[in-house]
Order: sequence, then C-alpha cells, then structure tokens
Amino acid sequence: MLILRAFHPAAEERSNKGINRTRLELGSHRELVWIHSCARAGYPRRWADGGNIMSSDASEAPKPGVLGGFQSWAHLLRFCTAATFIVVLCALVVWAIVARIGPGQKLSISFNKEGSTLIFVDEEPSKALVLVSAGTLWQDTGIKVRPGQKLNIGATGLVNLAIHRLVEAADRDKKPRHGWVGPDGDQQKNEKPVDRIRKRLRIEPREGVGCLLAYVRAEGEPNPGKENPKPAGVQVVRRNGKITYEDNRGREGTLFLVVNEAVVQDTPEAEAAYVTTPEALDETYGKNVLTVRQLQERWGQLVKENYWELWFNDNVGQFLVQISYEAKPDS
Repeated sequence: MLILRAFHPAAEERSNKGINRTRLELGSHRELVWIHSCARAGYPRRWADGGNIMSSDASEAPKPGVLGGFQSWAHLLRFCTAATFIVVLCALVVWAIVARIGPGQKLSISFNKEGSTLIFVDEEPSKALVLVSAGTLWQDTGIKVRPGQKLNIGATGLVNLAIHRLVEAADRDKKPRHGWVGPDGDQQKNEKPVDRIRKRLRIEPREGVGCLLAYVRAEGEPNPGKENPKPAGVQVVRRNGKITYEDNRGREGTLFLVVNEAVVQDTPEAEAAYVTTPEALDETYGKNVLTVRQLQERWGQLVKENYWELWFNDNVGQFLVQISYEAKPDS
C-alpha cells in the first residue's frame, strides 16, 4: 500500500526530513508499480524482488522474437497491458494528489484482488479506478458501497461488440455493421431486422448497445452473471452518471459494471429472438444464407452447453472507469 501525507500549501512545517520521507514513500510506490506490472505480464516473481530486478535466470527472460523483441502477440499484448496499467496508475496518482486534501489528512492507495485501484482519505473511500472489459458479463469491481452512498462515475474508451463482423468487413474493405462505440452506447439507427428483433435480449433494451451499466449487489444476494444477467436495480451510467445505493436492511453492497449487450437465457422468448424469422434472416444476411433451421440447431447446442454468454465472447475493448464517492452534505 502507498501512503502519502498531504501538507497544506501555507504550512511552514515542510522540513527536509518531511521531503525526504515523501521521496522515500514515492520510491516504494515505484517498486509497487514494478511488482504489479511484472505480475500482470506473467513474468517470474524474482524479477519483481528488490535490488537487482533482473536477478532471475537468463533462461526465464523473454527472448528476442519477430515482433520487435517479443516472442508472440500474447507477449506483446501482456507488455501493452502492463504499460497501460503504469500510465493509468501514474495519472491516478497525479489526480489524487491534486485533489482537495486538507492539512494533515492521510492519503492511501491500494489494489484489491479484483484489479481495482482504490484511494482512501483518512481511511474513508474517496475514489477508485477500474478497467471494465467488454467481454465480461458483469465485472465484479470489489468496490464496497454502504447504503445511502452516492457514486459519481465517468468512463472513457471504445469497445466493439462483434469482432468477427469487424474482421470480415476489414477483410473486404467494407464498413462494419457493428462499429466501435463509447460508454454512451449506440442506438443503431440503421440496424438490420435481426438486430431489431434481438434488441429485446439486451440487459437494458431501451439503452444503446455498449452503454455502461452498473449494479450494486447487496450482501447475501446472488451475483449477476449468466445465470442472473438482468438483476433488479440495474442503473444506467453512460459516459457520466450518478448512482445511489439503497438497501432497507442496511447491508453493504458490491459494485458490478457491464456493457449493455444481448444475453440469452433458456426461455421461449429468448429462443424466439435468437432464431428470429425467415424474412428477417433473408433481409439481413441474404436469401437462404442463414436459415431458421440452422439457428434452431444452434439453439439446441446452446441449451446443451449452457452457453448463455456467447455474445459477450466476441466483444473486445475496455472502458476506463473513474469512480468518486460523493461527499455527505454535512461533511
């Protein structure tokens, strides 16, 4: 955990000892960033040990490859993930330091097991930062919310909810039917007949596809997911939004986030929307390119495999989500 103590700008107690202590704690922060980056990239723990960071055996180090020194696309992706994390964390530290902090207040930054970055002021939650994957059906942030608390949530980034269509269009130099969208979502005004029918399967049918949604699960209640994709109490966030958590039993809640996407369940309504109609299929894909019978066979396989998150598994991209706890009126 990184701990910084804020000093009032007008305070005269900024001694050399205090400056040195702050520098020492920032040095600990750099070590923490290195350790977390190594862990995310999948490198050996010994690389992250203090002192000589390259003290591991040479046989364990990445060997030069064909991708600018990377052995494979997977290694390159891991490196980019680690680099992105470092940049985001540095931005978060700056954001936290310039925030309004009173004299003598203690600022602490920590990371939970779900991957969220948490900022506390005098041990009270103040801000958080989360990378939300478009491919996760309800991502558990691990962020705790007490009844009555309000969260201001902002999001940036782009996601694509049909990567196979994107690849097909790129291969033919055509504009994709499903492009990249931001946290506000896309209402798809030029949607095809199949899209119009399957719109009812979205977590929030009235919101655009890709829109950022939030849900606070009260302690003791089931987690949202493929068995519980549309829990009661889903709140719309979009690019900037505010959510409030209330629970008449006074239970603490956990924040979950998701992009608005279609999800199927083992119900007649979902089956009808998945299979659609011959007319809709012909108008969308072409005459007899895809038939109702083929989709009925696919539906049977989905039921057999309990594969309800299928449309989340072809999603790519992430939203960078910033969360601020709203101060109480009397604070």
